[in-house]
Amino acid sequence: MSLYQLWDELEVLERPLHFYDEFLRFEGRDSRALSLYTDIDRLGQHLLDLAPRDAGPISDLIEALHAFRDLELPVDMTISDVSQALELGRSMAWFAALLAALLLAALIGALVRRLSARQVARMAGTSAVVVLMALTVRFAWMATFVNGDMANEFLVYAQAAPDVAIVNQELRDLSHRLTGGLHLKVAYDDESSWPWVWYLRDFDQSTFYGKAPGQPFDADAVIVGPGNEDAVRPLLGNRYFRRQYRLIWWPNQNWYMRWQNDGEDLWTQLKNPEQRKALWKVVFYREHEAQLESWPYVHNFALYVRRDIAREIWDFGPESLSALEPMPGDDYVETWVERQADLVIGGPGEAPGQLLAPKGLAVDAYGLLYVADSRHHRIQVFDALGNPVRQWGYEGSAPGQLSEPWGVAVAPDGTVYVADTWNHRIQAFTPEGVYLRSWGRFGEAANAQGPDSFLYGPRAVVCDAEGNLWVADTGNKRIVKFDPQGVVLGAVGGAGTADGRLSEPVGIALDGMGNLYVADTWNQRVQVFAPDLMWVESWPVYSWWGQSVVNKPYLAVDASGNVFLTDPEGYRVLKFSNDGELLSSWGQFGVDDSSMNLPTGIAIDAQSRIYVADSENHRVLRYAP
Repeated sequence: MSLYQLWDELEVLERPLHFYDEFLRFEGRDSRALSLYTDIDRLGQHLLDLAPRDAGPISDLIEALHAFRDLELPVDMTISDVSQALELGRSMAWFAALLAALLLAALIGALVRRLSARQVARMAGTSAVVVLMALTVRFAWMATFVNGDMANEFLVYAQAAPDVAIVNQELRDLSHRLTGGLHLKVAYDDESSWPWVWYLRDFDQSTFYGKAPGQPFDADAVIVGPGNEDAVRPLLGNRYFRRQYRLIWWPNQNWYMRWQNDGEDLWTQLKNPEQRKALWKVVFYREHEAQLESWPYVHNFALYVRRDIAREIWDFGPESLSALEPMPGDDYVETWVERQADLVIGGPGEAPGQLLAPKGLAVDAYGLLYVADSRHHRIQVFDALGNPVRQWGYEGSAPGQLSEPWGVAVAPDGTVYVADTWNHRIQAFTPEGVYLRSWGRFGEAANAQGPDSFLYGPRAVVCDAEGNLWVADTGNKRIVKFDPQGVVLGAVGGAGTADGRLSEPVGIALDGMGNLYVADTWNQRVQVFAPDLMWVESWPVYSWWGQSVVNKPYLAVDASGNVFLTDPEGYRVLKFSNDGELLSSWGQFGVDDSSMNLPTGIAIDAQSRIYVADSENHRVLRYAP
């Protein structure tokens, strides 16, 4: 195949590297079609348009192609011949440059011999000054007019990125358009306060909200740093459009510290041609290995603009055309209410009554609260006033010992069942904590609905009115029903997204009719099963976005059939009707009595009071009905 024919074939390729691979396959073959010099130009330009900026092999190939025209080489030469010709040309150019340098040196030497030493010194000094002045003008021009506030410039350190000024002008334009002045409501957090506190100094409606606002926003625009975004996002809902920008960036100092990091001195580094070339590019052209578009030393921020006003900003693109249409999940913010716990139980520490990352909760018939104190590897029991009553368990794998228990349930006869999560088993205890029995072994179930005894990181457990135990076998993506002795009575689930299939099931709960509710976490939905494990219905949860090891939601059902869900990384509790209608939500990131940090387990007592395991605040919060 000629290179001209190959041109037509290469036009349909999508990835730039394919071009070079295809040419290599034809290296050494007849390329007479290269006499069509106009097509060489087309191919070269096409490759340049599609190639990345630093695609060396493709640039070399283009140079070889143009050599056929520029050097008027015979049309029967192959690409290998062209490569050899180019190498010869480079060598000849080097020798020519060397010869010119020798002639110039001879002329300078002849001139120097006619001058006195003092005149030579003056001439050398004057030449050096002229060169330094020229370099000073060049680099001053680059720093002032070319690189400006770019992180590749030597004068820049911890500099606000150009994005900040761009966003500021966009906010000013929007504010004048909507309010006739600088009256736009703009909120910013503690990670972006500098330089935004200065840029927003003339906005009379700007507010600083710290790490989290404490309630849903009414701001027109919200600025938030990456460290606070998880806490802020639940209070924004889908009412805002999001864009990410660079806030502050720092210079790349590795280029002059490389010899220290590699254990070599500067001279050794300079003797390496590649490293010498890289150093020259940085010093003379300010060109680093990392491009500014993907600069690694940067702190970002996100700008959220309310959808109903985003139409005023054309740069927000076609999605702003749907700004006034209701979006799923808006009601999560609209139904938010502020609720304060009426009782706080526990707190960080190892003493009795203190907790470390509590998870599952259960309340017995006497109103005693059982807490899976997971990272203390124990179960703690509290009375209705929050006083510690007793505890049992410590880390280990022997009978009665625990390894990060995540679930606890109390049967009608008082038996306490514990999901001994990382021992991959269920353990049964008396109400006083005396070990009774255990079952389960680590393994992946070959048949998710089969009657095997494998368990893989079981999380939540719940008992029904007959004393049977339901277990969220999270790792095996199923729910297993056991009798009180550990005999499998049934199972449902299996990996997938279809009705009845599960992906990371965690929280489970039973209503008064024996229906099973499952937090199908990674499918972001609640699924409902009848007592015979037949699928009934499901509804979406517009949250549970992350797949981290701590984003594990739990469920509880009250006497009226309302379903309560925890939203760990949303720092809130969601209340639904039994058919999936969102009724209310409460909570936000924080440490006060109205805030939470990774709420996980949830339980409801006979008085309809709601207990929430505020896991990363190492406490349990109780709310009035």
